[in-house]
Amino acid sequence: MLASWYQSMARSLRMQGAGFVFGASILLRHSPAVIYPLRRSRLVHGLWLLLMVSSAMVLLLWSWLGAGDGQTWWLRIGAAALVWLLCAGLGWMALQRLPLGALHWSGTAWAWQLNGQSQPLTGVPVVLWDVQSLLVLGVIDERQRMQRLVLQRNWAPHSWADLRRAVYSSAHPPQNAAPSEVH
Repeated sequence: MLASWYQSMARSLRMQGAGFVFGASILLRHSPAVIYPLRRSRLVHGLWLLLMVSSAMVLLLWSWLGAGDGQTWWLRIGAAALVWLLCAGLGWMALQRLPLGALHWSGTAWAWQLNGQSQPLTGVPVVLWDVQSLLVLGVIDERQRMQRLVLQRNWAPHSWADLRRAVYSSAHPPQNAAPSEVH
């Protein structure tokens, strides 16, 4: 129903001389098939390193300026250092668990490719963060957990626009749409 409404709007706007209608075009055309590589992001690793160094400096400054007086000051500093180490370790583990391989859009379905093996994604990728040259997608995995995918434009600049079209286009027609409404 929505697609037919966009079609009628596009026709009426074209008759009025408006020319190309972007919103109607998205629903009427499928995005091209694309395979986009997933690698270790130096930018994300650099941001993590910056966060860890700056938080360690704050912790050292706090301990130097006076983490408190008394006989248990070393306990407060030790506990803070343990919390910092725990956070740094969990952050590093999260960075190492970021998926590698390739994200594949066939034009009809999303798949994950690793070492030549292709596995269909259980859900459609959702944009979590978009800053034009960096895209963070979320995908629900088979264990119903959110898996984050970090994609950078400089990994495959020639495919970046196709990837963005595939992510932002509607991957599947509505379940209750009549066959004549889906184009």
